[in-house]
Amino acid sequence: MTNQKQDVNPNLDKARKLAPVQLKMARAALGLTVREIADVAGVSHDTITRLEGGQELKASTHLQIRQRIEAAGVEFTNGERPGVRMRKKE
Repeated sequence: MTNQKQDVNPNLDKARKLAPVQLKMARAALGLTVREIADVAGVSHDTITRLEGGQELKASTHLQIRQRIEAAGVEFTNGERPGVRMRKKE
């Protein structure tokens, strides 16, 4: 029996994974640098750089980044043309 740490959701579907361009657009929409978006997302700036560069990350890392950026007011859109938009203020 192995005691390997399992990813939170190894089957995270493509609709929930962030495309590199989505992260760049979200950063631009919020007016943040790589280091600042990393702070918002609770990850290192190297992780943001890897994702923006198209490298694979664990599903749980994608989810954490997505949830924290969404909490900052960005809504990720998916489909054939992934993108972002700012959530309407209530």
